[in-house]
Amino acid sequence: MKRVKMKLLTLVAVAVLGASFLASCGSPKTLEAVVESNSDVKKEIDQVAASSGMEVDIKENTCAFTYTINEELDEDMIKLYADTFKGMEDDLSSEFSKLVAELEEEAKIEGVVMKVTYKSASGDTIYEQSFDKNGVVK
Repeated sequence: MKRVKMKLLTLVAVAVLGASFLASCGSPKTLEAVVESNSDVKKEIDQVAASSGMEVDIKENTCAFTYTINEELDEDMIKLYADTFKGMEDDLSSEFSKLVAELEEEAKIEGVVMKVTYKSASGDTIYEQSFDKNGVVK
């Protein structure tokens, strides 16, 4: 679990660094525009996503991370995973809210949201939560 969390945070850090660079050049108004306007940033995010087995989708100001657990899970295992992720929510919230706040400040963009989704190999959602600079988005 910790390894997955670190992969997510690494990917976010890549986006933050890219946005920081663009902020000094007069950045676009959305996170999507920031990434789309710089092929190096987009390429680096795509490479990190591919190497970590995650999908990354950036639309407007939402950066969605989808991680698929590539093993068949029975109902008990799905519940265990869901409970585990829910138990990590405070840690995830703390980390993501700091990163979102930093990203918004550096890129001069408001309303950035990081959405994390874990899915089973069959495509069922095990856990999904969004985070903004204030923490968990209700």
